[in-house]
Amino acid sequence: YVVIGEGERPFSALLRCLETGTLPEDLPALAYRRDGLVHVNRELDLLTELAEYARGIGLDIRAFYIIGFPGETRAQIEATREHVRRMRASVSALAIYTPLPGSPLYDELSSQGILDTTTLDFESLTFGAFDQQLSEVSIPELNRIRKIDWLMNVFADPLGNLKPDLAVDPQTVFKEIGAGLEAYPDAPELRKLHAQAIAVYADRNLPAIEPA
Repeated sequence: YVVIGEGERPFSALLRCLETGTLPEDLPALAYRRDGLVHVNRELDLLTELAEYARGIGLDIRAFYIIGFPGETRAQIEATREHVRRMRASVSALAIYTPLPGSPLYDELSSQGILDTTTLDFESLTFGAFDQQLSEVSIPELNRIRKIDWLMNVFADPLGNLKPDLAVDPQTVFKEIGAGLEAYPDAPELRKLHAQAIAVYADRNLPAIEPA
């Protein structure tokens, strides 16, 4: 949703934009209604422009993405990751595509033999637990991407340095970055964050996980 101001005006203005297909000159269109249908503008650069607009009027940006779609290539996933970085949302997360029973894509993938329904236990499936590879990138690598990108979003600035104004206690910083580093000790961006955290919190006597 696009919010363009404060109080009651933004929602009513957005409704008018959706109904008429017109927009204020200083607000790009994320979606609009025409001929009774809602049309979505799929230009990714437009989303980053909207994010900048929202930040400029004091709004918090949170973004959630899905990777691992059937047939999705490594290049497409990397393009999504680059878009996430450009958005600079205060909170962003990547989820692995999970075709749920009852959805059209679940039926399509099942009928084509792409999805192995005999090994799926959707009754006990939790968030992030889907383990069948549907894209060009393996599930373990997708989980690595999710974890590293989440840590970088929370603790790093756009240049990959430890944020100087973290509203998180140092113990949590070490715990989260350390857990990521234990899981993926070869990730240079996490090694960099870990080293910077040690330097910043050197006087706190906090346990720091050393990279392998």
